[in-house]
Amino acid sequence: MKHENIETPEVLNRWAQEVDRKFEMLDDAYSKFNINTGNWKNEATEDAVNYKFGKFLGAIQRGDKQTVYDMGGRKSVWNKAQQDLTFGKADLGTPGTGDASGTDWQYLVPQTIFAEVIQRFANTRSEVVPALTRVTMTGRLHKYAVESTEPAFTFRTNEVTDIDEENPDWTDVDLEAETFAYWVGCSDELVEDTFVDLGNVLREQAAQAWLTTVESQVLNGTSPFTGILQHGSISSITQGGIGFADIGWTDLLDMIDGLSTRRKRQNLSFCMHPTIWSQLISEQDAQGKYYFDPSYTGPKRIWGYPCLTSDSMPALTETATDTKYVIAGNFKKHLLGVRVALEARYYPDTMYSVQDSENFFRFRTRIASIVALPAAFYNLKSAAS
Repeated sequence: MKHENIETPEVLNRWAQEVDRKFEMLDDAYSKFNINTGNWKNEATEDAVNYKFGKFLGAIQRGDKQTVYDMGGRKSVWNKAQQDLTFGKADLGTPGTGDASGTDWQYLVPQTIFAEVIQRFANTRSEVVPALTRVTMTGRLHKYAVESTEPAFTFRTNEVTDIDEENPDWTDVDLEAETFAYWVGCSDELVEDTFVDLGNVLREQAAQAWLTTVESQVLNGTSPFTGILQHGSISSITQGGIGFADIGWTDLLDMIDGLSTRRKRQNLSFCMHPTIWSQLISEQDAQGKYYFDPSYTGPKRIWGYPCLTSDSMPALTETATDTKYVIAGNFKKHLLGVRVALEARYYPDTMYSVQDSENFFRFRTRIASIVALPAAFYNLKSAAS
């Protein structure tokens, strides 16, 4: 029997190719069970979004400043004396922690990650947030000019007719950023074992918390910002019934009439709680026919105008007398200021870390909310008696 000479390059090359093929087969089999495989850095999938967020938080946990900076993060410190967010110099190679010269260091989540993780979540799951005018704030206080009257052209009957002077009326409104924050605990093992699961869990929590905060402040807030339903300068109409269930399509038509000019009705939308919308579309006429076609699957509309729904609006079960619970107006005339989109800080050295291997992330945001033009809105409220 003739044996091949294993010293020849051809045989060694063939054997090497066979070994490579075996390893590829093992890699393929292993990847089915390994949740951390995939080219997530260059993908636009849901796992990729979770991975980026988890990787950023993991880098903060490990004190890996280089990864934080490479991903676009930056250190910041809350200056309590000045009530402002200022930036500090590098710690000359020391970890960015709360021990740094007595300052309170944290890391701003990169804008690209915020846009993918929080803003995209808000725009896809909220009907209200995309309708607002968003303002990027460069300081704690931001003045924003709002037009209250508009200029008009002069008709020139001939070439020597005088042109009238017009002085548009502009009003400044103050956007003042306020701080909202929360913390969440996680085990060392969760952070160590997988970025995807951690990214998914904390992403859902941070995004939903940010969305709920914004909607509640914009629509029905009383502190620190005054929401549209609570604004004293916004006109309202009173329905005939004392309960939310007494709402009717004619009440909503009266709201449109309250916005008496075409300009006020520009970009008009209604906003209500999902249960109020369900009450409306369940109404029937004297013949038992629904006013709203049950088979209709398109966008929600009232008298031709879009209808937005939000859990931050008063629900049907919260019915009360003399209470505002439906909004009509141009939501572009409400300003949402963003001073700090989202900020994360990691707390590893607590007693819980010793006892339970549990450490904590704190998330913080600074936003401002203001009704820029109250005349652009109209509220519906229940009767007093």
